[in-house]
Amino acid sequence: MATFLELLKTFVGEAWTEDIREDDLTRVEKSYILQDFNEKESDIVYRLHSREDMVFYVLLELQSTVDYGMPFRLLLYMVEIWRDI
Repeated sequence: MATFLELLKTFVGEAWTEDIREDDLTRVEKSYILQDFNEKESDIVYRLHSREDMVFYVLLELQSTVDYGMPFRLLLYMVEIWRDI
């Protein structure tokens, strides 16, 4: 969790991230990867407990070529997360 928090603070670079502690984060123990792609990638989902309930979705995938279908796949992942919420 410390690594994710460091990633968030480093790459988001907004003032609100400085107030986040590890205790504020909960890893969601569910994968939102569609069956078509579950052998190619992994996902990590964190929920931030704050005044606004935020969900962070991290998709890790190494590719040697550009996947032009990625925006659509990300939309599908987001829809699955919204269904749970």
